[in-house]
Amino acid sequence: MKKINTFLLIIINITNIFLINFKVFYIKKILIKKIIFFYHPKSSLNKIHNFYIKYLFNNIDNNFEVLNGYNLDFLNKESVKNFFIIKQGLLKWIFGIDIFISTNVCDVFTNNSIRIYMHHTCYDTPLVSQEKEKMFLKRIIKYDYFFLSSKVTENFFIHLFKYNNKIKKPRIYHVGYPKFDYLLKNKNKYKRKKIIIIAPTLFNSFPNLSLKNKLEQIIQNLLKNKGYHIVLRPHPTDIHSSKVKSIYHKFKKIKNFSINTSNNYFRLYKESECLITDLSDTAYAYAILTENPVLFISTDEKYVNRYNKNKRLKYFQKRNRIGSVLTNIKKINTSINLLKKRRNYHVKEIKKIKDEIYYLGKSKSRISNLINKI
Repeated sequence: MKKINTFLLIIINITNIFLINFKVFYIKKILIKKIIFFYHPKSSLNKIHNFYIKYLFNNIDNNFEVLNGYNLDFLNKESVKNFFIIKQGLLKWIFGIDIFISTNVCDVFTNNSIRIYMHHTCYDTPLVSQEKEKMFLKRIIKYDYFFLSSKVTENFFIHLFKYNNKIKKPRIYHVGYPKFDYLLKNKNKYKRKKIIIIAPTLFNSFPNLSLKNKLEQIIQNLLKNKGYHIVLRPHPTDIHSSKVKSIYHKFKKIKNFSINTSNNYFRLYKESECLITDLSDTAYAYAILTENPVLFISTDEKYVNRYNKNKRLKYFQKRNRIGSVLTNIKKINTSINLLKKRRNYHVKEIKKIKDEIYYLGKSKSRISNLINKI
């Protein structure tokens, strides 16, 4: 990727306002089609969404044309049809878009469009800290529709809406989980290896529960477990953080340790034995995709139990079903060995959770049908 200087970025954004509006005019007046505008508001998260979004809207109904907007400050060489760089604040100057869709919450939208939020997690993973939930609610109620994967994710938002019963609530549809469908189409059979993945959530999202300040200790303890390769997969937003850079320099000479930042994590997940996290949404995705157990490291379980909301979330309730919860990092290798012994139990429980996902394998057709009706 090549960094764009500030002046050039301004020129690109202004130019693209005119180009998009001209494109919209051509599509609607000449091709007589409706337009979907899919927007990626966070540059750091583009690569973990882009691959399955392209699959989702590939060969969509002939009544629609799809435009893709990216809030970028670099040139992306990846081939994307109808690709436009445009800052989120400038979206209000785009007219004639019929449907606006995003997988991450936006605050500014294309003018007069129907707004769809397609939730990017498969379970009721906490999205923001307790203190920030009311502010988060004010942002998501700007959408007209929610596309969700299951009843579990629906209940998460319903409880969130209870903060304010007077608001106009978005209409909820179950659509499955397109990321799963794309990944499960991969027919390659990968052999499980002695790989342990560490995948913490965004460092600054939940400071009380984050593994940020425990990562070196966790890695050092895991390296004592001979024969295993330890892989740190940081949250995309943290890839260039000082913490990740520090860990790289500290362990770069260790042969059985590496840092993974690849766009598509499917192969790494399938070849691993287990995943370690704090409260990342990747925990349940990993378990469902691989049927491997997850070790949740809780740095402050009292903090988790302090809030009734957390006790209500299936994410916390079912941790000991898809894996186990560890509060003492010194016992991490013992916990991993216990997970291996209880593997058959965890596989059964993971399959039950997998069955909770609606339209598994059918999300593409489901979403296409709904868009036609909206």
